[in-house]
Amino acid sequence: MTHYFDNGKVTTKAVFDSWGGASAGVDWAVVLGSTLKTPEGDKPTGSVLANKRHVALVFSGSWCPWCRAFEPMLEDMYKKVKANDPNDTEIVYVSVDADSVAFDEATRGKPWPAMPYDISQGNRAAPVGLVQRKTREKSDKTIGTLKEYGLGSVPSIVASDGKTGSLVCKNGRQELGSKPEDDCRVVVLVWAIRGI
Repeated sequence: MTHYFDNGKVTTKAVFDSWGGASAGVDWAVVLGSTLKTPEGDKPTGSVLANKRHVALVFSGSWCPWCRAFEPMLEDMYKKVKANDPNDTEIVYVSVDADSVAFDEATRGKPWPAMPYDISQGNRAAPVGLVQRKTREKSDKTIGTLKEYGLGSVPSIVASDGKTGSLVCKNGRQELGSKPEDDCRVVVLVWAIRGI
């Protein structure tokens, strides 16, 4: 099944084709916000994701034991992808952390960029990320505009074509057990590092 996107939002093929389809490209700043938090500081989203063949959104939270168990494997895979081809895939961390302090701790020292916490959690506008159910129950926040991906748990990874925004992979991780200490495999990035 093919999924069509208009600036990162699910749409129909007719709408997709009406603005030139794949040739028009996605504006990642519209989808993810104008800046991303990188290891070097805040940078424009467009420059961080320029020329990337794939953009993988990682929905994760520091409160989640499965996320903490999954992260070292993801980081190892990320380093292999970057060593093989720096422009193949960029991961963007999308926080489901409880607050900005937890977000800052979760992103400190990580090699990938992150969507700013306030944008992810909708602290000044509609949330773009995935808002925890308990947070939604205590506030008037919605699940987030990325609900189109049908995310049900974290960690979750969705990967899109870096130029068009078209969904490439919706299930970017595979659980192989029922406990955090059970093994997980990073599935979404395997195509990007063939031979490694």
